[in-house]
Amino acid sequence: MKNLKNAISLFVGFIMLLALVSPSVIAQKKSKRQRNPSVRIVKCDNNDSDCFIRAANTCQKATLTMTKPLLTWNPNVPHPTHTQVTRYEIRGRQNGKCTFYSKLEKNDIEYSEDYIRYVMKEESKTRQEVEQIMLEERQAFQQTVGRDGVCSFQTEKLVAMLNRWWQKDGGVNISTKDFEGANCQGTLYNFTLPNQTIELSQPPSAKPPQ
Repeated sequence: MKNLKNAISLFVGFIMLLALVSPSVIAQKKSKRQRNPSVRIVKCDNNDSDCFIRAANTCQKATLTMTKPLLTWNPNVPHPTHTQVTRYEIRGRQNGKCTFYSKLEKNDIEYSEDYIRYVMKEESKTRQEVEQIMLEERQAFQQTVGRDGVCSFQTEKLVAMLNRWWQKDGGVNISTKDFEGANCQGTLYNFTLPNQTIELSQPPSAKPPQ
């Protein structure tokens, strides 16, 4: 179960990292405002990352909510169900950079009876011990809800980052270096991760807990 707790702790950090992205609104020059008095905000459908990336190409104001179960890391055995809801916004240009905003609106984990029994057997724990650890893990996930933050990106870098995050095959390529020089601020960034890159086009091979 120690391995399970360590894995969940790292995963929470990964989720928070995976959740980072969004821009803040900027004042336009008066002459530009006169030429374009109303800037249309693109409201992308739920999970429509292609729509959001198209808007990012020109730093057009846009909103997107991603509602997806997270990857199953061990698909051949009973596993928890992770659900994350993240809101993203492109808020326009400021000082020549594109402002990108992110907010983690839901971050939850549910455990099935099959999974509880599996952990009891594999970890030689009582039901009470397993349920206590799962309670602590779920609280750790939920404590991240409501965190948000704003970053300022060069438009090209933002688009490249989003294309890595939301790959066509469902894979993920996210690095702590994505945010270097992006002047990120907000509670979403109040955590520390080592410099690393996580690349995943397919879930890793199933390996039952040791």
